[in-house]
Amino acid sequence: MGKRCRRVFSIWPTTDNAAPSASIQMKQLVTAKDLAEALKVTEGWVHDHASGRRRPVLPSIKISGVRRPTYRFDPETIQQWLNKLAKQ
Repeated sequence: MGKRCRRVFSIWPTTDNAAPSASIQMKQLVTAKDLAEALKVTEGWVHDHASGRRRPVLPSIKISGVRRPTYRFDPETIQQWLNKLAKQ
């Protein structure tokens, strides 16, 4: 069993056997509060549109939670969404 685990970790192309996620560059995500301030709307508005309860649906990443989920937002995706709405 131990040999099998060593083989799995040895296939990653790194010198220190780190998982591949260590080499992935992460985007900086913003919170609902930060996005609400930037858009000059309430945090509740952001949550309603991120969850799909209201239209237009705000592109978001649901992190956790059932009753009141936690959302994060990619600024680039939000900017593209705003540009698309402006053209309509």
